[in-house]
Amino acid sequence: MDFRLEDKLHAWLKANGYVGNCDIISVAGAAKDLVKPGPDRDYLLRHIGIGVNLHQVKRVIFAQHSTCGAYAQENDFASVEEEKAKQMEDMQAAVAAVKGRFPEVETQVLWVELKDHEGRELEISALPIAA
Repeated sequence: MDFRLEDKLHAWLKANGYVGNCDIISVAGAAKDLVKPGPDRDYLLRHIGIGVNLHQVKRVIFAQHSTCGAYAQENDFASVEEEKAKQMEDMQAAVAAVKGRFPEVETQVLWVELKDHEGRELEISALPIAA
């Protein structure tokens, strides 16, 4: 959930054949919410389940990004690398949570690095995270 990413993520989805064939759940700091038991985790897993059960979703794609305000509210990162390390730690647990509930679903993790604060320039890369 960050307006700075919308156009570029949409272009990535289109280039990879997902536009018109995917459900989008956009939540600030979703990985950190999936790590901790509670209503936020339940909400996300419920909506992923709706996609799996009603739309036969076969893959869940997580997109985490640098300068995430949801993470900044709870952490004081000294560098982008430190922020990325924390988010990737949470992402590993988030992938495990999804695979634990939906073992048949594939997962993919994207890291979006903002090259400027406004998001005019960013780089999207797939990361090898498995449950």
